[in-house]
Amino acid sequence: MTSFLGPEYRPARLPHILAHAHPYWKRRHITRMQFVYTALVWIAGSFALAGTTWVCFQSHVDISTASLILRLVVVVLALFNSFFSSIFFAILGATLLDYFFTKPLFHLNVYRREDVIALLTFTITTLVVSALIRYIRLLGNVQREQARLLDLTNDNIFVRDDGDIIRYWNHAAESLYGWKRSEAIGRHAHTLLATVFPCSLEEINRVLIHTGHWEGELVHTTRDGAKLVLASRWSVQIDANGKLCAILESNTDITRRKQAEEALRRSEAEFLAEAQRLSQTGSFAWNTQTSAVSWSAQTFRIFEYDATVSPSIELFFARLHPEDATSARFAFATAVAAKRHLDLDTRLLMPDGAIKHVHVVAHALEAAPAGVQYIGAVMDVSAARRAEEQIRSTQAELERISRATVLGVLSASIAHEVGQPLAAIMTFGQTAQRWIVREPPELDEVHGCLDGVIASAMRASSIVQRVRDMTSRTTAQRELLNLDDVVDEMAPLLSWEISRHGIELQFKLAQNLPPILANRIQLQQVLMNLLVNAMQAMSGSAGGQRGILVESRLDESGHVTVAVRDSGPGIREEDAQRLFEAFYTTKSTGMGMGLSICRSIVVSHCGRIWAANNADCGATFSFSLPPARKPAAQETGDKTCPPAP
Repeated sequence: MTSFLGPEYRPARLPHILAHAHPYWKRRHITRMQFVYTALVWIAGSFALAGTTWVCFQSHVDISTASLILRLVVVVLALFNSFFSSIFFAILGATLLDYFFTKPLFHLNVYRREDVIALLTFTITTLVVSALIRYIRLLGNVQREQARLLDLTNDNIFVRDDGDIIRYWNHAAESLYGWKRSEAIGRHAHTLLATVFPCSLEEINRVLIHTGHWEGELVHTTRDGAKLVLASRWSVQIDANGKLCAILESNTDITRRKQAEEALRRSEAEFLAEAQRLSQTGSFAWNTQTSAVSWSAQTFRIFEYDATVSPSIELFFARLHPEDATSARFAFATAVAAKRHLDLDTRLLMPDGAIKHVHVVAHALEAAPAGVQYIGAVMDVSAARRAEEQIRSTQAELERISRATVLGVLSASIAHEVGQPLAAIMTFGQTAQRWIVREPPELDEVHGCLDGVIASAMRASSIVQRVRDMTSRTTAQRELLNLDDVVDEMAPLLSWEISRHGIELQFKLAQNLPPILANRIQLQQVLMNLLVNAMQAMSGSAGGQRGILVESRLDESGHVTVAVRDSGPGIREEDAQRLFEAFYTTKSTGMGMGLSICRSIVVSHCGRIWAANNADCGATFSFSLPPARKPAAQETGDKTCPPAP
């Protein structure tokens, strides 16, 4: 029965099998079954030993032969039960030998020394052989159980000896590779699977013997020729002498995962290339020690080089605009020398004469083994620069229109200012005529009148020139200015118009303010807009004293601040957050551009502008500008804002 069902179902295990098969078996039932089974084995074994002894006795064999035969019977019986039963059968066999084969026969007394030695030898050797056989059977069961468990895993596992000959081949290996166990065992593993190693096999074996294990990726070939990528783990068995005995190799098929990773990598590369093309951004790497340079496809397109050309830093410099080449090379050299990041705006001159604006940023890798390794990006910002230029042009035109609109409001004041020197010219001319017709002519008086005519004409010309400047298309040219001078220049154009509306204009200007770097016409426009805005705010207010105060001072941060304070109705709460938005106006006839233009001008000068209601009445519009940080001789239209103090 054991040979048919297997060792798992030998009679000694029947009570345990039944206990697991039927949930209502109790421990006492199992104990009872074991006792009954042991009793039956002992009874059957006793009869077997007795029968064998009787046959040997009838056959007149000597004690040596009989002890050998009985020893075999005891060993066989030991296979059916515990070692305790082996002891029982060994003692029973020795007793039967004493009774039937030692003199005197049919007595249990042993008188001769050789008989005692023979019986002891029988008992001891029987027990030792029984124990060894049971141990061997136990090891076999353990090995079979381990092999069964290895067959249950999804990983393909095989064992090979020190010559790489396959000694074990599990079920998963059969399914994966296509070779049956009987076909694989005895074959050379690496020849059978056409193994492709990530490094030399000798190096792998050195690591394996040194650490006892190795992990890596291998490529195996199946029976039908398919290539598989495997995550392989090797464990080694070393004997007492340090010699390699066997290697257990466990492999997980990661072919699909690697294919998915490769597909994802290709997809990401395609997406990156498309994103770079759409954003006009190329990437590059540059090793300053080896001069090795790599460009993305978009970088080749930006510099208009053929993709087959080997990139270099000199190819980059060759495309620089002649006017920017020196500064760009200096920026690169400075960054490399200091091992710091690079941030550069420059121009490229293409072979067809076209000019490109590019923004270059690069990050210096501190962990680079040699020199400095830069990873960076080149952005073609030509379209953005053209758009910025168009915006600046549109902004300038809008400012000019706004100035012309405000000057239209102040036309009466301008006419009054121009009329005063013209009237003076007429008076001086008539007076000169009277002095010159006298006898004799009063030439000194005539000369004085002519000086008056010239001075009045120059004053009128100055007023006309200021009006022309306000309506002209100005550039962003900046110069060192004293803000109080700008206020003084604007006062004549506005004072008469403001006083005509019954408004008192006062000035409270601080002395010795630091100069600012600004565009004179743009600042005049800011002041003019704020003063006209204050005048219009009080146009509808009746009663009380109406006045505008223009104040300049140096604030706590060191910025020059100008405030225009009026006594009008103030700012409504719902309008406070939107005053400086374009096309937002609180007047029925306004365009909503004046304060928006003021903000854009002030911000372009690195300043800020704000408004707040006064504690008593009216509102105050203020703006502040940073002091100049370099002399006028260095002015080049620099748009970089200085840091706040």
